[in-house]
Amino acid sequence: MNLLAELRRRNVIRMAGLYLVGAWLIVQVAATLLPVFEAPGWMMKTLVALLAIGFIPALVVSWVFELTSDGLKRDSEVTNTESVAPQTARRMDRMIIVVLLLALGYFALDKFVLAPGRGAAAAVAALAPNQTWAPEPVKTPAAASIAVLPFADMSQAKDQEYFSDGLSEEILNLLAQIRDLKVIGRTSSFAFKGRNEDLRTIGNTLGVAYLLEGSVRKAGNDLRISAQLISVEDGSHLWSQSYDRKLENVFAIQSEIAASIAQALKINLLAAGQSAPVAQAAASLPAYELFLQARPLIQGRTRSGLEAARGLLEEALKFDPNYAPALAALAQTVLHLRSGSGGYGDIPLDQALAIAGPLLDKALALDPTLAEAHAVQGLIFTDQRDFARAEAALTKALAQNPNLPDALHWQAILLERSGRLRESLAVRQRLDAIDPLNVGNLVSLGGRLRDLGKLTEAQAVTARLLRTFPDYQQSLAARGSDLYDGGQLADAHVPAARMLAIGSNWAPLANAVIHYRVGDFDRVLSLQGIPTFRARALLALGRSDEAIADLREQLAATPDDLDAGETLLTTLTGAGRFDEALALYRERWGDIKALDADVGPTESGPFEAIAAAQRATGDKKGLAETLANWRGRLDFWREQGYASGEFVMTEARFFALADERAAALKALTQAIDLGVRDPLLDRDPAFAELRDVPEFKAQNARMTALINIERAKLGMAPLP
Repeated sequence: MNLLAELRRRNVIRMAGLYLVGAWLIVQVAATLLPVFEAPGWMMKTLVALLAIGFIPALVVSWVFELTSDGLKRDSEVTNTESVAPQTARRMDRMIIVVLLLALGYFALDKFVLAPGRGAAAAVAALAPNQTWAPEPVKTPAAASIAVLPFADMSQAKDQEYFSDGLSEEILNLLAQIRDLKVIGRTSSFAFKGRNEDLRTIGNTLGVAYLLEGSVRKAGNDLRISAQLISVEDGSHLWSQSYDRKLENVFAIQSEIAASIAQALKINLLAAGQSAPVAQAAASLPAYELFLQARPLIQGRTRSGLEAARGLLEEALKFDPNYAPALAALAQTVLHLRSGSGGYGDIPLDQALAIAGPLLDKALALDPTLAEAHAVQGLIFTDQRDFARAEAALTKALAQNPNLPDALHWQAILLERSGRLRESLAVRQRLDAIDPLNVGNLVSLGGRLRDLGKLTEAQAVTARLLRTFPDYQQSLAARGSDLYDGGQLADAHVPAARMLAIGSNWAPLANAVIHYRVGDFDRVLSLQGIPTFRARALLALGRSDEAIADLREQLAATPDDLDAGETLLTTLTGAGRFDEALALYRERWGDIKALDADVGPTESGPFEAIAAAQRATGDKKGLAETLANWRGRLDFWREQGYASGEFVMTEARFFALADERAAALKALTQAIDLGVRDPLLDRDPAFAELRDVPEFKAQNARMTALINIERAKLGMAPLP
C-alpha cells in the first residue's frame, strides 16, 4: 500500500494543515484578547499546550474514522460505494482556504493596525505625566550601608522644615566621611520625602541594610531631636535616642548621633585609622540657619532657586564672614549661575570664576579639610580646562568624603571632558551605587554607555529613569537619544514633542537633532537658539549666505565663543567656501597645534572642516599635519572604547579625507548599520572624492531609504 496515497485518501494531510492553520489563528487572536481581559499568564500557556496535545489525536481520528451520511464509522467498515471521502476532501479544501484567508487578514490587521497602536500606547504609557512612581529595586545591600531619611518637622507651626531637612543632611554628611560605610546621597534619600512608603521598600530600593529616621521639634532656642536606626531586613530598631538641648548644642548632637551609629553598626574606626566624625560648629547660629535654607535651593538647580540661594548665603556671610561652608556654597551657587553650557543663569563664565575663586581660597584657608570646597574648586579648574589641577582638587575632596555625590559627579565630568571614557563610566557607576535616584547621573551614565556602543544597556538605564521620573526633561531627552542614536527617528518624536509640551529648556536642541536627521529643515529653522543646526538647515535649503552672515554676526558679538568659531568654520567648509574657511582657521588658531590645544579632546568637527578645505584647495602639507593630529585623537578614542555610530561615522570621514577608500566605505556601512542618519550625506565635503564611487552611491541610497521609512511613519513625503 502506498502510505502517502492512503494518507491523502483518508484526508489526514488535509486535517493536519487545517488543524495547524486553525491553531495558529486561535493563538494569535488569544494573544490579542487575553491581555485586554487581564487574563493570567497561565491561560495562554494552557491554550497552547491543549492545542499541541490535540494535534496527534486529530490525525489519529482522521486516519481511523470517516464521516459518512450515516455518521462516523471506522474506515475499515466503509465500502467504496458508501465512502464520501472525495466530497469531504473538497469541503476540507474550502475550509483550509477560508481559514488561510482569515489568518492572512488577521496578520495584516495586526501588523498595520494593532501593532502600531500597541507601540504608540506603550510610548504614551512610558511618558505619561501621571504614571505611578515605581522606583527601581537595586542589588543586595552591603552590610555597612545606610540611608538618612529627612527628619520630620514636629514644630508646632510646621515652619522648620528647612531646619529638619538640614539637620538630616548634616548627619548624612558626617556619616559619609566614614570610609567603611556606604552612605546613600541626599538626592536618593530625600526622594521619599512626603511618601508613605514602607521602610523595607525604601531600603530595598536604595540598596541599604539600615535606615536612619527621626524628628525635630524647634521652639525658639529649644530643640528636641529623636533618631532611630532601623534594620531594613526585619524592621527592628538597633538604636534610638532623644535629645532635649538648646539650639547652640545642635552641632554636638550631630556628632553624637554619627558616633552612635558607627558604634551600633560595629564599624571599627580605630582599625580604619579614623576618628569619629565631628561637626564643626558655626560661629553664628543665624548664619547657620540661612545656610540650611540655601542648600536645598542649590540642589534644586533652577535659576530662581539659585538666585534666592545666593541672596541667603550673602546674608549669612554678613553674620559670619568666616563661615567656611557658606563660602564654599556661595562659590558653587555663582558657578551654577554662569551662562552657557552647564549653567543656569546669565553670569559670564569669566566673571563667575572671578567671584568664586576668592571665596574658595578663603574657605580652604579657614578649613583645609572642607570636602565641598575642594570639590567646587575641582569644578572651577574643569571649566578652565586645567584638568590636572581639577583632578587633584577632586581627589582631595573624595579623600575627605568618599561618598560626596557632587565630587563624584564633577570627577566624572572632568574625565568625560578629558576623553577618558572608561574611567568616567566607572565613576558614574560608583555614583549610581550610592545615589541610585540621581537623575543627572543616570542621564550621563546612559550617555557613556551609548558612547561605548552599548545601546541595549543604555536603554535599560533610560527605562529606570522613565519608571521613576516619567515626565522629567532629562528622562525624555535620554529616551530620545536612545531612539535617534539607533535610527528610530519617528519614535524619537514622541519624547521630543513631550519635551516641547512641558516647556523643557532642552527641547529645542532635542527637536532640532531629530528634525534635521529626518530632513525636516524648515522645522529646524522654527526652533530658536540652536545655531549649529540652524546653520546646517540653511545650508540644506541653499541659503548658505544667510547662514554665514548670521554666524559672523554672532562671532563678532562674542569673539571668544569657541562654539561660534567652530560652527562658522564647519559652515564655510560645508558651503564650499574653502579659502574663507582656511583664512578663519589661520586667523583664529594659526596652526594645528594651537587648534589642538584650544578644542576639547573629544571634538573632531574643526579637524574635519579644515582637512576637507585643505584637500579641496590642494594644501597637501597642511592636510598631512591635520590628518596626523586627527589620527592621534582617533587612536586615543579607540583605546578609550568609543564605538557609537557617530564615532564610526567620524572614522569614515577621516578615512575618506586620508584617501583610505576601502576603510572609509567599511566604516560608513557600519555607521549606517549602527543607526546614523544624515539626509545630506552626499553633500558632506569629507566624501567629495567618493561621490561617484558605486559603493558610496549604494550606501547613500540605503541611507536615504532608511530615512524615508521614518518619514513615512511621520506622514512625510519621501526624500528624492
